[in-house]
Amino acid sequence: CSWTLENPDPTKYSLYLRFNREEQVCTHFSPMVLPLDHYLANYTCDPRGEATSPPPARQRPDDEEEEEEEAELELCEDAGPFTFLHFDKNFVQLCLAAEPEAAPRLLAPQVLEFRFVEVLLINNNNSSQFTC
Repeated sequence: CSWTLENPDPTKYSLYLRFNREEQVCTHFSPMVLPLDHYLANYTCDPRGEATSPPPARQRPDDEEEEEEEAELELCEDAGPFTFLHFDKNFVQLCLAAEPEAAPRLLAPQVLEFRFVEVLLINNNNSSQFTC
């Protein structure tokens, strides 16, 4: 399961993500983010939370694939309560290892209300004026 955030113009806007660590979310959903230069409809997370490859016609050389693998960020690796991330890519994909429909039977009700990801898009020309 994944959601894709789009930065309309990385030269004009900065995309920030704050991940709020919650142990049950980490245990059941293994959240990760994939910063991408281009949106690829078939490049997403499989049920184990690992990125799948782009379609064969769009395969990249090995060195570029290694760079892409390095760009995958496991949000639960850090033991701290928060992780702050800044992205200068056109797209950022948030991936979960399980479907959200599974949440009510996997997580306690108070965890379901917990906001584990917050997103902010800021105008680089006027940082006091946030976009969303």
